[in-house]
Amino acid sequence: MNHAMGHASATAEAKNITLSVNAPANLPALLGDEKRVLQIFTHILDNAVKFTPDDGTVTFSAAMAQDHSFVFEIKDNGIGIDSTDIQRTFEPFEQLDNTSTRAQEGAGLGLSICKLLMQLHQGSIAIESQVNRSTCVTLRFPPSRTFMQITSAA
Repeated sequence: MNHAMGHASATAEAKNITLSVNAPANLPALLGDEKRVLQIFTHILDNAVKFTPDDGTVTFSAAMAQDHSFVFEIKDNGIGIDSTDIQRTFEPFEQLDNTSTRAQEGAGLGLSICKLLMQLHQGSIAIESQVNRSTCVTLRFPPSRTFMQITSAA
């Protein structure tokens, strides 16, 4: 997680964007391909920073759901995505065609790759967004990807 935050921090600093992390200290380990999970986090955080205006905020949260699935949320107060366009963002080479997004570089592969990598981890990715207000990307890894330490009473 720190690597992904560090990658986005240089751009965030240049735009005076506040990056924050909300995660309890006692979270269990996530079982998965570390390089690919970091790739997912890095891409989502980079997008959040890229599409958040100067002086905005981006928050990375981690939590354990009641069913023991691992849930990560990346929230921003950026330009948002129209609800009719959200599914298109997961299509390869798809870029939303408006002046705010087209001014940003990219091949349009990032979210489609993230979706595939989440599926390979038996997880899911979802986006909720309001145009000109906010976007929240939720990454959910199943309970089978959670490593719970078992401690014995001595």
